[in-house]
Amino acid sequence: MRAIRASRGRAIGVGLIVVLAVVGFSLATLPGSALAAGAASPSAPAASTTPAAAGVASGPLTPLTGSGTDLSTTGPTTFGTVSVTPDPIAYNPNAPDSVTVTLTPTGNLANLVAAQGDVASPSYRTYLSAGALGAEYGNPSYADVVSYFSSYGLAVTPSATALTLTVSGTVGEISSAFHTTLSAYAQQYTSQGVWNPMFGNDSATVGSTNAGPVIYANTAPAELPSGIATAINGVAGLDGMVATPEIALPYGLDPAMNTPQANTSAACDFGISGSCSNELDLYQSDSSHDFIWTDFGPEGATCSEENICGDFQFLFPSTMPAVTGATSLWNGHAAIDSEQDKGQGITIALIEVGCAIPSDLSAWSNMTWPHTPNQLDNRLTQIALDIPGYEAFPNNNLGNCEDQGFDAGWTLETSLDIEYASAMAPSAHIDVIGIPYPGNFSAFDLAYADIAQYLSLGSTGGTCPSAATLAAAGLYVVQGTAGTGTCSVTITSNSYGSGEQYTYFYGSPVYLTAATEELELLNAVGVTNFFASGDAGGVYETVNDFQPADSPGATSVGGAEITAQGAGSEFPVTNTSFTYCDGYLYGTTCYDGVNATAYVASASGIGQTGYWSYGYGLTGTEVGATGGGFGQSFVYAQPW
Repeated sequence: MRAIRASRGRAIGVGLIVVLAVVGFSLATLPGSALAAGAASPSAPAASTTPAAAGVASGPLTPLTGSGTDLSTTGPTTFGTVSVTPDPIAYNPNAPDSVTVTLTPTGNLANLVAAQGDVASPSYRTYLSAGALGAEYGNPSYADVVSYFSSYGLAVTPSATALTLTVSGTVGEISSAFHTTLSAYAQQYTSQGVWNPMFGNDSATVGSTNAGPVIYANTAPAELPSGIATAINGVAGLDGMVATPEIALPYGLDPAMNTPQANTSAACDFGISGSCSNELDLYQSDSSHDFIWTDFGPEGATCSEENICGDFQFLFPSTMPAVTGATSLWNGHAAIDSEQDKGQGITIALIEVGCAIPSDLSAWSNMTWPHTPNQLDNRLTQIALDIPGYEAFPNNNLGNCEDQGFDAGWTLETSLDIEYASAMAPSAHIDVIGIPYPGNFSAFDLAYADIAQYLSLGSTGGTCPSAATLAAAGLYVVQGTAGTGTCSVTITSNSYGSGEQYTYFYGSPVYLTAATEELELLNAVGVTNFFASGDAGGVYETVNDFQPADSPGATSVGGAEITAQGAGSEFPVTNTSFTYCDGYLYGTTCYDGVNATAYVASASGIGQTGYWSYGYGLTGTEVGATGGGFGQSFVYAQPW
């Protein structure tokens, strides 16, 4: 799901995501490119040819199936607007690194998950604890795998499922343990006018090039002693994949400019409170369900996919319940037995990079629920996930967790995800699981394993973990109270991913099996995993789906481009309106634009819906411009 742009008549380009914290909506992130190209760094350690210690693992070194790469080993490799280039100078063997490994279950885990969802099965909704899963499905070689990686000096984070573990150390140690070579790569983003917070505010400027963090990726297949290689079915973290938020702004808006405001001489900087009246703040409420529309046509601009012209809608978090029909559930008009359903008894785990800023969320909450102080604060827990070797959360406090979000350009994404989830389910508890970095995807997989073990109780009962128990596992409660809403997690919401072609062909296919098993383990303990389906019906005009949204353990959501409707019209001219500058406002002067009118209407439902349908741009067969999601998988059978 995403913020929507629509125009009368011919729609131009794909919908953009608005990132103003009070008006935006983002559930999908930039496809995390599977980046594993380039020549080996000269200083990279040579691959070992013998096991680390006799008796820990035996047998000749065996390549892990699917751990290689089809990427070019010379020159830059381009993924849409992002390119990666070998950067031997940046190579640091002491840089921290982390890899998540999954093992083949004993028995058919997929069949268990299917039976738990089959109303005719005696196993229907009979979920297991992590320990029970380990006892029944754990791999018998699990202890040997743990010992093997420990023998290389790596910190091992085990799981009670005996099917997954995360190993952390340095780039050099990881290279040695997997008998491969990890090399350094530089990232560069060439802007088409879409702001990408990971690459700084300058990325909003068309034609600008901006550097991202250095990443590490393997340049040869991973190898392990045959005694344990046969037990391993997935590895996340060797291929250099990076997840970044795909947050876009309509043409004429960028992070450095002022927010739209109503006939006031005071200027409000984007995202910063000031001594001014920001009209957009006044129209989000759980009772009004308002949206705003305006004729967004920049003066002198040529209409294109980057320069959007036509009528444009801004949807608030509080808009979506009315548009999607969730208010009927709230009122007991569509729920089972006609009971009200506002998400009570449900805990949603939002897996993000870093933590959100509580004061921002409190301010937003008090605007949305003006008669219920601290409405969101009272049902929010933020948990910092620590990984050995990363100085992610020194002293394990909220401020350090917030810093991780800023460093990754993820803070707005986290805030938006919290705001929309809490508005759609105003009684649900929300756990934010803040991972320390978005690279290699392995931190996401560790979050899944920890949720399954510590934050979900299955149907076996038990007690919720204390703050001390969580801290011992590297889960630090930095806001809220441990044991109140932290378990049992019933839903995870995930807004990252990559086009399947990149994770499979250009990256390491072995990552797909790791993600699939982690998500199935969550299914087995009673957790539903929602994933954004992507924004473009594939990636960069390629007909392939979004991964891991297509995983059997995930439920793919979104994929539609919608507009709100009010009073029978998508663009009603109402008595409530305000003027704003659609260019750059300095004091009372509007530069590079005109003072435009925006109308405020109460949403009553969906005005228009467009889906991607095996076509790109305006060549699809559904009404409206191209939406996102779906595509064609060459790994999994539809549907997903």
